[in-house]
Amino acid sequence: MTRSWEELKRIKSCSVYLFPDMIYVVASARTVPGFDIHSEPVFKVERNVQPSVLGDRVVTALNAFQFDVPPPSPRSKDVGPLLKRTGLRSWKQLEARALHISVTLDGEIIQVIPTARDLRHGG
Repeated sequence: MTRSWEELKRIKSCSVYLFPDMIYVVASARTVPGFDIHSEPVFKVERNVQPSVLGDRVVTALNAFQFDVPPPSPRSKDVGPLLKRTGLRSWKQLEARALHISVTLDGEIIQVIPTARDLRHGG
């Protein structure tokens, strides 16, 4: 089944970052060109949080998804809401410490996709 660009654009996403002691759930927004970027809200929860609380944060982040936002300026020094909230200075620091999990909502289908870590190079 072929889907239109308008249908594909409606797929919502958010990110979950697992740190050794904390979990961050970050909402996303889709820019006009079609790239997903982090946006508010950003939730910080303890690693031993009840699964229902973590699930509520993920649902809230998915519901906060924004469509057709302007892309950030390439000259912007804004590091984005996740780095601001974690206090880390770079994506490299974040990648060395956290496991990223992508969560997408396509109609009624949720996909949870963890990333593989390459500890030698980050990411």
